Amino acid sequence: LLVDDASTDGTAEAVRPFLDEFEFFHLLRLTRHHGKAGALNAALELVTTPLVLVLDADTVLGERSLVRFVRPFLRQPRLGAVTGNPLPQNRAGLLGNLQAAEFAAIIGLIKRSQRVWGRLLTVSGCATMYRTETLRRVGGFSTRTATDDIDITWRIQRDASEVWFEPRATVRIQIPLRVREYLRQRYRWALGGWHLLRTHASVWRSWRHRRLWPTYLEFAVSYLWAFCFVGCTVAWAAALLLGRCLPGLSPVPAWHGGVLSLLCV
Repeated sequence: LLVDDASTDGTAEAVRPFLDEFEFFHLLRLTRHHGKAGALNAALELVTTPLVLVLDADTVLGERSLVRFVRPFLRQPRLGAVTGNPLPQNRAGLLGNLQAAEFAAIIGLIKRSQRVWGRLLTVSGCATMYRTETLRRVGGFSTRTATDDIDITWRIQRDASEVWFEPRATVRIQIPLRVREYLRQRYRWALGGWHLLRTHASVWRSWRHRRLWPTYLEFAVSYLWAFCFVGCTVAWAAALLLGRCLPGLSPVPAWHGGVLSLLCV
């Protein structure tokens, strides 16, 4: 089911010739723009299968990835979602290669680590399979947050359902290669994280949600660290302009920090 969110780039016209060729291929053409979450909710009303895989338009499934998405649902009846392992397809230049290293190592490592204590911070919005019943029970995707994937992850887990990361369910994605597009993407991610901290702070009021506490605390501390880093950098720069030196506040890593960072990347 391809959802055309009232696009003006000829997507619907490009897809129509394939509708008669493939029996189970359908097009949902929205007459007005709803945004990603609203478009997904419109499509959810038409889903009749017990599982539904949500893919971004620029995401390509890897070999046997569809099977690897489905298998965990056969083992765990309380499983609400399985998120895939996105790998950049258009890596080029320094910015592209840094993002490729981030997706291949850091993001995968974070999701594996979070699974150790049982709860994920977020699924990958570009490629996640959901149990349809669970998705409808929690109210579908939120149109009031900057990142619907973070919010739906937490609502599913607060519903006492599991969310798993399947590293073998690989997908190829397009990453931003221009600095402006990259900053716009990261700003949206950061805004979505801030929405998470505000809208799901109530997890601390219920013992039933205790397994979400470490994930929430880890994310809150990372935000605090980011603000501290910016504040210390500003103080260090101001001190330099005044001809003074504030030890311990320099954002420039020492030689051993640089070597360690290079090895990790």
